[in-house]
Amino acid sequence: MKKIILSLFLVVSLPFLLFSQSERMQKQSFRSSGSGFNYQPSQSIQSRPSIGEYQQKQSARNRNSEYYVAPNNRPGRYFVTDPYWGWGWNRWDMWGAPMIGWNYWMPYSYYNDWGYRQPARIYVYKDGKTDTIKGIKPIVSLGIQSSAREVGGFFTVGKKTYFIFEHQRSNQKDKSVFYKNITMSDVIDWKDRKLADVTKTNTTYIGVGKRYKRSGLHASVGINNEKVNYQYFDELFVLSNNGNYSFPNYDQTYWSLKLGMLHDAKVLTFKGDYDLTNREVIIGLGINF
Repeated sequence: MKKIILSLFLVVSLPFLLFSQSERMQKQSFRSSGSGFNYQPSQSIQSRPSIGEYQQKQSARNRNSEYYVAPNNRPGRYFVTDPYWGWGWNRWDMWGAPMIGWNYWMPYSYYNDWGYRQPARIYVYKDGKTDTIKGIKPIVSLGIQSSAREVGGFFTVGKKTYFIFEHQRSNQKDKSVFYKNITMSDVIDWKDRKLADVTKTNTTYIGVGKRYKRSGLHASVGINNEKVNYQYFDELFVLSNNGNYSFPNYDQTYWSLKLGMLHDAKVLTFKGDYDLTNREVIIGLGINF
């Protein structure tokens, strides 16, 4: 009887044992492979078109392109984004660009009689004709300049008529300690040794000029500020570590007149000026754009 029961138990439990063993092996296989399901999409096989079919489709495409009209990329009437100017006022209409009747335009450039690179546009009309519109881009110069007592920089903008802006400051080194409450009577009582005065100046010029080919002549008006301080030496080294100290002498502001010229040689701008009021020569070197 026991043998019959054991046989029935084996017959019933054997499928479950086999299925459980198979499931364990499958899960271990998935775990070791790092993927729960290996999906391999079926690759569709696409037949390549024949040479005759390709030529027919290409011919149809070429015939269709003959009737293609380029989009109208004409800028707004008043404001425009230009590769030479950036966003701003639409100058092309003022330079003679057509208002109507054209399909599209292409950027272009040319060199004027003075050798400066200038912007231009080629307008293409519906009938295939073209029209070149030349722009008038101003010449911009930026550089540094120096005189016997000051150093600074200059900026010019314009073409035949140009405007010039300059600013410079004194280059004298001041190693003294400044005291605004010391007077000359104090220094006389101390009997300190006098040193050279400390002079601080700064000048701003604004002017206008006229170009003749690649050279120009200009006149400028300047606003000058000059501040002079007395400087003495403290033998006790109380007022400063190096003994030099200073206190006010005078501070004045006045106008000056300056004449000058400039010359553009390729990308460089050479500039020379003479201040009639201060009687000094100013030499500058810059880059023109």
